[in-house]
Amino acid sequence: MTQNASDVEIANQGFAAFRQDLNDVLEDITTLHSGNTAPTTTYASMWWYEEDTDKLYIRNEDNDAWIELFTLDQVNDKIAALTVSAATIEGDLTVDTDTLIVDSTNNNVLVGKTSDAFGTAGVEIRSEGRTRTTRDGGSVALFNRLNSDGNILEFYKDSSSVGSIGIESAYGFYIDGESGHTGWQFAANNIIPRDNGSRTDNSTDLGSASFRFNDLYLGGGVYVGGTGSANHLDDYEEGTWTPTLTASTSNPTVGYSSFRAGTYVKIGKLVYCTFIMDLSSCSGGSGTALINNLPFTVENNNASYGAQPLLVDLLDSDQQQVHLQPIPNTTQVAVTCRAGKNGGHAGLDIGVVNNSSFRGSMTYRSA
Repeated sequence: MTQNASDVEIANQGFAAFRQDLNDVLEDITTLHSGNTAPTTTYASMWWYEEDTDKLYIRNEDNDAWIELFTLDQVNDKIAALTVSAATIEGDLTVDTDTLIVDSTNNNVLVGKTSDAFGTAGVEIRSEGRTRTTRDGGSVALFNRLNSDGNILEFYKDSSSVGSIGIESAYGFYIDGESGHTGWQFAANNIIPRDNGSRTDNSTDLGSASFRFNDLYLGGGVYVGGTGSANHLDDYEEGTWTPTLTASTSNPTVGYSSFRAGTYVKIGKLVYCTFIMDLSSCSGGSGTALINNLPFTVENNNASYGAQPLLVDLLDSDQQQVHLQPIPNTTQVAVTCRAGKNGGHAGLDIGVVNNSSFRGSMTYRSA
């Protein structure tokens, strides 16, 4: 502690006493009046070093208060903390090597990095208004809104709002466009359309006539024109099937030519089939001729189909108006005909089929 003199004034006195007072005052000045307490007599703009806190002060010009300048680190021989309300620095500023660098040449601020290389981890605040953030192996930015629902991020163009990202506790995370534009909300197990910052119902299109999405992959169905079960389209499928000829009582021995194929389209429960089946031979068997191996089981309901025309070559002239009649709860369709012009409909006997050619199409409801 070097506060030898109560003040810096030297009274008229003998030489020895004068020299002692002068030495005391000079020591106080050169050691910045260091001590654990402030000097008793103060002057405007005088210095004081507080030894127990390692703080350096200067007296204000009104001589009624001390201004704290900085704290010294006496162990590491450097300034530990600087106390300022505002500062003007000419040239670069570096804090702790790479903690903070102010690049006066390019007017950029670097945090946690020493170069403006984008691939180097750290933060770069650039003078043109861009912020570039790079992190190795972790989230690059975190945004945390406390308590209330609402926007977490807001986006502007020419000082006008053009969109936002936010949260609503009841419905979840949302992305909104600018005023009058659409958005999305990500609820617990669905995506909800938004428009003009609010949820909407039945007023938002997905794509447009000029800007379409490509394929839509669904594991469930589509509600078309309503939200009831009658509006639910749960399946669409196209494919091929191979028809085979059997009989209701015992199966014949059948030889097929190269023309035997079928196609189908299934929309919901409705199945539309076409087929061609040319026989090179057919012998034995008994009962009604059946076309087997439909692509889907017929619904167990007699109202799920109707008699449908079938073209069959090489039949007797007595067999007219040949039809297909799907059999409920099977993958079979019976071949029926009317015997003669005035006869009733009955199953076509497998014995008259021979080496006929079958061409037909049918529509039925699947199980």
